Amino acid sequence: MSQKCRFCGGTNRIKNNGTYSVLNGGKELVVARFYCGGCGKSFSEHTAVGLGWRDKKTDKLTYRRFESRYRRDKREKVYSAIDDYITSYGFPKLDELVSELHISPKTYYRYLSEMASRFKHDFSKERKALQLQDVLLLEWTKVHRIKKEKISFLLLIDLNSKVIFDFFFYQKKLPRTYPVLNEATFEQKALWFGQHTYNSPLVERHLLFLGTQYPKLKIQLACSDYLKKRLMKANPSLFGNADRRTLVKFRSDIRDYGMNRVMAFTWTLHGKKLLAKRESHWETRQKIKDTFKTLVAVYNRHQYESFKRKLKTTHRRRSQQKKAVHIVRRKRAEKQD
Repeated sequence: MSQKCRFCGGTNRIKNNGTYSVLNGGKELVVARFYCGGCGKSFSEHTAVGLGWRDKKTDKLTYRRFESRYRRDKREKVYSAIDDYITSYGFPKLDELVSELHISPKTYYRYLSEMASRFKHDFSKERKALQLQDVLLLEWTKVHRIKKEKISFLLLIDLNSKVIFDFFFYQKKLPRTYPVLNEATFEQKALWFGQHTYNSPLVERHLLFLGTQYPKLKIQLACSDYLKKRLMKANPSLFGNADRRTLVKFRSDIRDYGMNRVMAFTWTLHGKKLLAKRESHWETRQKIKDTFKTLVAVYNRHQYESFKRKLKTTHRRRSQQKKAVHIVRRKRAEKQD
């Protein structure tokens, strides 16, 4: 046969070895399977194999199988659908997303393991395009479900575009072993997105630095009384109390988007190691930061695209989806059957 072996490259001793079917765009696709008499391997038109190497112990050629192009394309199609759903409606519960997209829970768990890499974005270009004028500083605190210990983030939200401009991992007192930013690199590091662990003096310094970068900047404070008094004392013209309606609306949006639920689970899961010895564990803290950064990246993607399209709504809530229509149609179909 003219078919070439995917492993050894031979063409003389290739035999048919049946077929199998896969779904391609809702249609059944029949794929031929072959057997190579030279190397004794079975393969199909979708098989992808890397270069072989000779095993030193057995003196046999060993090959590494790769994921086929068909599987990669199919996985990317499913993952893109999940990307669009999460970007538009937020982070749903498992049963909700599985029923909407008709995927298995195992597929969604695999997606979650790759979600951080799919939304790996430093947000640098978008941040440069934003001209900050009215900003909300929101302290977001999560309580450990078992230990009852708290973890806090400070969110800087551009109220014009509803985009989270930056966030800090906030501690009132940093441990003595924590590296303090020096004068030469502080301004450079202050422009990095979501890579800060700040105490109160560093938060004050960072926000005053932003005030020099954006002359029209006004920051509304929704944080602890201690930090609020400190900031308003540092620059009364730059800082002020947050508008209650703005604060309630944004908290409602974040809660509806599912970020509250995901971060509560993450803090309960990883917080045990962080609280075990009452000291800073870099790896555990980094996992929590990375999770939060991914949530912010997903949220910002939708908000920034909506802002560019000049939409009136900030984001589509899951509660506004017309799911009942789909459910009714399914029930009617079942009754007819």
